[in-house]
Amino acid sequence: DHLIEQSKAFELPKSTRITIAEILVAKARVGSSQYNRQSLDEATELLGDEIPDYIRASIVLRRSILLRLEGAYHSSEQEILDYQNGAASYEVANPRLRALSRLLLISHLENLIQLEAYEKAEKEIRELNKWEPSEGALWSPMELSVNFKKWSTVSKIYQSRGRLESAKSHLVRCYSFLRPERLRNDTELLPDPDPNRFQIICRLSDLLCADGYWVDARSNIEYEINSISSDFPGKFAKALTRLKVSLLDVDIAESKYDQASSGIEWMKQQFV
Repeated sequence: DHLIEQSKAFELPKSTRITIAEILVAKARVGSSQYNRQSLDEATELLGDEIPDYIRASIVLRRSILLRLEGAYHSSEQEILDYQNGAASYEVANPRLRALSRLLLISHLENLIQLEAYEKAEKEIRELNKWEPSEGALWSPMELSVNFKKWSTVSKIYQSRGRLESAKSHLVRCYSFLRPERLRNDTELLPDPDPNRFQIICRLSDLLCADGYWVDARSNIEYEINSISSDFPGKFAKALTRLKVSLLDVDIAESKYDQASSGIEWMKQQFV
């Protein structure tokens, strides 16, 4: 509130207020949901009727996600619908708006998944394609980055519909999209892996196990476990635990009960 009052008192130019609003929207990605909502409200108040389309879309996107995390799926849907009713069409949208519009559609599909409206979600996947660049046009970095979220969400829809091969193919695309994992050797240490990588590999291993490909599942999981720094409990403690859970499923499926028992004992140490 103090920031809003100051900006009004000093009659900051629109460009400065837009920059501050962008910072507030970025701030809404961290911390508690209460402060996230407050940051979004401040950004809206700061710009009033002069709010650019891409900031409005960013605010609606974040609000829809926060509402979904709170279980308010219908309210999340209403946020998206209210924005879409007044939004520019995909024929005239710039790359940033196209990317944000795809993210809003993905948020909508995630709501349908939570509402178990799987058939409707599958029918609406094609709507995402409308917001992609026309054939032969270059994709902006932001548009390319949206593909990861698209493939991840679409895989959930196909999995819920029992189309495991389609779900698996989209997860493989997600996995290859993420930056290389960290590998230790005698000469170099590559950058930290993206935490999303571990979520994807665990979901992929679940599908491999469902199809009986336990050897492939084990190979993938162990490769990822070995890529994590031994500095535990560190940055990837949660990821390591999730990977161990998936490995436990493989041990049980392969009747390796001694290894499964050891895995359970390891889990007990983490969940005091």
